[in-house]
Amino acid sequence: MESGAPVWVCRAVAGVLAGLVACSVGQVPPEGELFPEDSLQGMPPQWAVGVSVRLLDSLGGLRAHVEADTASSVPEQGQVVFRYRVHVRFFRAGELIGELFADSARIEDHTGLMAAFGHVVVRSHPEGRRLETTELYWERKRQLFFSPAFVRIVTPSELVEGIGFEATHDLQMYRVFNVRGQRQ
Repeated sequence: MESGAPVWVCRAVAGVLAGLVACSVGQVPPEGELFPEDSLQGMPPQWAVGVSVRLLDSLGGLRAHVEADTASSVPEQGQVVFRYRVHVRFFRAGELIGELFADSARIEDHTGLMAAFGHVVVRSHPEGRRLETTELYWERKRQLFFSPAFVRIVTPSELVEGIGFEATHDLQMYRVFNVRGQRQ
């Protein structure tokens, strides 16, 4: 995963959702009457079904491909929320370098924090490292994955489990807290 990818995901998906304008609207006022100024406050967020977003770098190369059954934008909270079968593929120079699978995910535009929840699996390519957890965060400022939850990291040479961890974006270096593990 490249530095800054979660921000691109948030901005691109927010733009796609805004363009789709797949939102429900309350009752229409009688002809000649205007909506009150605060009528937008009670409206549900924008949402889309069958989301597929391809994110490109400044040279037109593919950086990430995000797919989810549904996505919604919550502008007042600065969030995009993906639900149901979230799958993100990350690319560098056209090569697949990693994948993330989750039941749901959230990206906060103002902080750049990405969170994935449910059955979360991250795989690095071609190394074959695999991370499993129920809660995973990506902090853009520190370029770091972290989780306070149970984690399992499987590599070709070891299996490490623990409660809480931090890792670099490529899972090359990681630190697991309250660890237990075994060499393969």
